[in-house]
Amino acid sequence: MPHKEPAATVEGEISDVFAHRFVVRTAEGSVMADLGPKGAKKADVKVGDKVKLTGRQTPSELKVATFERGGETIAVEGPDGHEDEHEEADPAAALKAVKDLGHEVVGEPRRKPKHFEVLAKDGKGAHHEHHVAHDGEIKKTKAGDPADDKWKKSKNKAKAA
Repeated sequence: MPHKEPAATVEGEISDVFAHRFVVRTAEGSVMADLGPKGAKKADVKVGDKVKLTGRQTPSELKVATFERGGETIAVEGPDGHEDEHEEADPAAALKAVKDLGHEVVGEPRRKPKHFEVLAKDGKGAHHEHHVAHDGEIKKTKAGDPADDKWKKSKNKAKAA
């Protein structure tokens, strides 16, 4: 489970660029920063740019939330350079696909960026974890454990499809 790192601000000059990651030389030393792939497309980072960054400091780098250069501020999708909010997706298709297998949904589906995870029980009482794409296609099935911490919050809260 990810832990929360403190917010941070970094000001300096970009000395090196590695795709969506780059190094900023500051008065205190060099800092590795990460815009994420989408943020890098928006910011068009170049060596020599003087920047002010805000974001979430991890042990290894600054996960950029805002990128300021020459009076222009660019908001990156999320503090780690990736979208915080997932595209709209209705779990109904995922729930229907699992029920169509003859399985009973045990808990609330867990939302992931490109799929839902659905814990279900088959007719013999065995638990399965199904990974179901937004369109209802089951991409992966593995043994499920209702005692796993990730399912404890949603147990017995199944939504009807």
